[in-house]
Amino acid sequence: LYNKLFPCTTEPYVKRFLILSGAFLYRFTDIHNNKPKGVPIPIDTITVEKIDEFSFILKSIRKDYIFRTYSMEDCQSWVVAITERKYMAIMP
Repeated sequence: LYNKLFPCTTEPYVKRFLILSGAFLYRFTDIHNNKPKGVPIPIDTITVEKIDEFSFILKSIRKDYIFRTYSMEDCQSWVVAITERKYMAIMP
């Protein structure tokens, strides 16, 4: 449903491309790279919160991930998509 590729920027503004697929969020260094950067983020173990109009944070047990988008609409779309995907992952 939300298998979209959106550019996001992480602090301190390192460009990342994200794919929300299944119960995981994958980060990539560029749109042409087919190998994820780091370990996929499991959606069922994180919380997501908006920081401001363009930023949101994913909080996990081990690490917090701060993302900044290019628009308010992109930020809201990410927060909604991750929240809905988390709900689908924890509800059988």
